[in-house]
Amino acid sequence: MTIQFLFKIESDFILYTHTHKEKNMGWISAIIVGALIGWIAEKVMKSDMGLLMNIIIGIIGSSLGRWIFGDVLSIGAAHSAGSFSLTGLLFGVLGASVLIFLLRFFKVMSK
Repeated sequence: MTIQFLFKIESDFILYTHTHKEKNMGWISAIIVGALIGWIAEKVMKSDMGLLMNIIIGIIGSSLGRWIFGDVLSIGAAHSAGSFSLTGLLFGVLGASVLIFLLRFFKVMSK
């Protein structure tokens, strides 16, 4: 058990040791993909939001979609939510649409 724990820490450390440029590219791609997912979800849900709100809804909605469809419902392809692939965009948009629905349901956001 200790060996597995140490291996996990070491592999996580190796996974997160990127150069400064790669970290910036990760944030830039997250913003671009989040904006795209938020914009598509905005059109699907017939909502009217700005660019900043599309980015926020897209990023949070992708995480929500990954959690709902990947972890809770155990749909294997849902773990790609938020990535720039067909399944990643699909599950990201589904999660963002669920987020918009929840925000409307709790009257945090209007149509």
